[in-house]
Amino acid sequence: MRHVLILLISFILVPLTWSNSNLPTHEHTEHILVISIDGFMHNLLTDDRYNIPTLRYLASEGAQTSGLRTSNPSLTWPNHTTIISGVHPSEHGLIFNGKVEFGAGENPIGINADLPKGELISVVTLPELLAENNLRTAAINWPGTQGDSFIMDNWPDSPDPVGNMSEDLMWDLFDEGILVDMTNFALWQLSSPDRDLLWIEAADFIIQNRMPELLLVHLLDLDHTGHRQGINSDEFKESLETTDENIARLLSSLKESGLYEKTTILLISDHGFTCTPQTIMLNNHLKELGLLTVGENGNIDFATAAAWSTGGFGMIYTEDEAETIRLANYFESVEGIETVIAADKFEEFGLPNPGSNPHVGQIALFAKPGYGFSFRTDLEGLLLDSATYSLPRAHHGFLNTHDDMLGLFIAYGNNVNEGVVVNHSINMVDIAPKIAFLLGIEAENMTGQVLFEIFDTYSVRD
Repeated sequence: MRHVLILLISFILVPLTWSNSNLPTHEHTEHILVISIDGFMHNLLTDDRYNIPTLRYLASEGAQTSGLRTSNPSLTWPNHTTIISGVHPSEHGLIFNGKVEFGAGENPIGINADLPKGELISVVTLPELLAENNLRTAAINWPGTQGDSFIMDNWPDSPDPVGNMSEDLMWDLFDEGILVDMTNFALWQLSSPDRDLLWIEAADFIIQNRMPELLLVHLLDLDHTGHRQGINSDEFKESLETTDENIARLLSSLKESGLYEKTTILLISDHGFTCTPQTIMLNNHLKELGLLTVGENGNIDFATAAAWSTGGFGMIYTEDEAETIRLANYFESVEGIETVIAADKFEEFGLPNPGSNPHVGQIALFAKPGYGFSFRTDLEGLLLDSATYSLPRAHHGFLNTHDDMLGLFIAYGNNVNEGVVVNHSINMVDIAPKIAFLLGIEAENMTGQVLFEIFDTYSVRD
């Protein structure tokens, strides 16, 4: 069986609209390990303040690019979906970490992340494509995979991660003592660093016992720490260095299992980070305009327009066309907002059209670096000091044109040329086509490209 281990990293660019007969041939990778380090900024790799020998070794001995350009918005679930689909949110449909639901009236807005993959994502993803070619996928803490029947061993990133784990994997991890309980207590009792370690132990078990062609692993602690403590904190440094140690453990596991020489490792991240010392309270603006009311509990009681946001990205939802025009003009003049986008321009930014996706708002907002958005209504004020009010001190979600949002891409191992440095960034949509290429399968509907210079290709088919 061919297998692939991926540590999220980038490849050389050639349009995937080509048929396989036009692609350079190579010995197909047996395994791909993809490791996604949530929130890893591309410039951390060369920052001497951090002791990350494993990552630097993989970059120097493998192939690296000058960053990985995210899809808009630069958020976790949308970009992890782009990674395994090869298309932007305008096609796969996911723009937040779940589906936002709006209806004017009581309890007008909220997000539902407890949905199966088929209700979150509207395109074919790599696990299904691999299954069609008799290849296997396993996923640990990967967003948007709940209920994905094409994943052999699945521990999804979801509100009920253990409850939605593949049954065989859950029993095996319990029998091995990795899971102490068959409920979410096994996960949520732990600190954020220890949750990362638990996911590493689960991935280690899969490598040692039934390594698939593609193993997807998503680590969250760096992102968690960046939001809460800031990206210049001692806690962030500790988290990054611990992440490096966790990756070294997976490499050791590959060596112990005899798979190291047969595996391609891709190291990637879904977005970068920027400091957000000030926070724009979007729903408080709508409250000032008389478009929503807030009850004694601090929650929205009634609204004809409401906002949902994460970090530097927000959306305004309303069912009133005239109100949409008025609000677009209003937010153009709000301090800290960089871009206001009407629905007819969404596709230019890689966002889905609300006419085809009921979970998309009528106005998209991107903040300027230095400012974050919040949808909370339990705090007074329109623009708040983030540290004073315990709001995130660093965030993402901003336009992908900002270099602070660039993620990491490193490729290492089987079929990867040594010491390649690509002096430009690649795009998030390019990851899935690279994986398909390494596994020797066609990916006709993906819009990304394959970066051939980083691969050990030895001839071009006639």
